Amino acid sequence: MILESPGQWVDFLCKHKMSPTQFLFLYIIYENDYPALYKYVQENGGFDMSELNDLEERGYMVNDNPNLASSLADCYTVTDKFIKELYNTDVNTAYEEFFEAYPVQIYVDGRRLPGRNATLKTRTYYKKKIATKRALHKKVMECLDYAKRNNLVTMGMERWIETEQYRSILELMKTNIDEFESPNDKLY
Repeated sequence: MILESPGQWVDFLCKHKMSPTQFLFLYIIYENDYPALYKYVQENGGFDMSELNDLEERGYMVNDNPNLASSLADCYTVTDKFIKELYNTDVNTAYEEFFEAYPVQIYVDGRRLPGRNATLKTRTYYKKKIATKRALHKKVMECLDYAKRNNLVTMGMERWIETEQYRSILELMKTNIDEFESPNDKLY
């Protein structure tokens, strides 16, 4: 999912003055999920042409259909205006931002260990599953920053990504962490 919480969905729709139906249409077209499109049209009666025209006028999509008398949903193309708002189009830059932010060295049980130890598998996973989703990448970066400030980075980067530690950190961010003692707070 490209937006992670109901609040993010509502913020996006309000910011862009877009109805949920308009968003759904753009999302389906961008993902080329035509079976879902046809199912929605079949079971819900289709999309309101005035809403589609509004999206076209505001530059969120282009109608590639030369016959303006009829409009086929699969003749639309989503523009960069929609894509760049939701997706990171340069996954390498997003991954590099994460890589540079991760600690070079970590301390676990008084031992110094390498922090940045990502394999090709880890880089590929991050670029495909996290970096493409702007909201998720931003959340991961916020969690990493929080973890660094609170001495919560206790494993190498590869394991941190594979075990999705950002989810645990996100839960900690919702609680009062000051009452917990981290083993990394102790000096050996």
